[in-house]
Amino acid sequence: MQHLYNLIQRINSLSNEEIREVALDAVQRNRYFAHPESLLIAMLRDGDEQIRSMAVTKVITLRNELVSSSAAEESSSSERRSSFHPFVPSFNHKYESSFC
Repeated sequence: MQHLYNLIQRINSLSNEEIREVALDAVQRNRYFAHPESLLIAMLRDGDEQIRSMAVTKVITLRNELVSSSAAEESSSSERRSSFHPFVPSFNHKYESSFC
């Protein structure tokens, strides 16, 4: 995530507004890196212990939710439904991070 933060800082410092908008649009279109699983992996590898701790807490919370929802699903219905929901993360290129 550090590299992305540096890239966005450099794009925002461009003097030509048109070039800046084209570059930000390209980053926005290619935001696959911001998928929640990718962000959690990046957080787990972060140098800041507080960021790593937040990631571990989130993983544990998600695992507990998965276990409880699986148990509820098994007891309420034998019918399987698709739970796939495409995720398109939002992207704020003006965000200032204290840990990047």
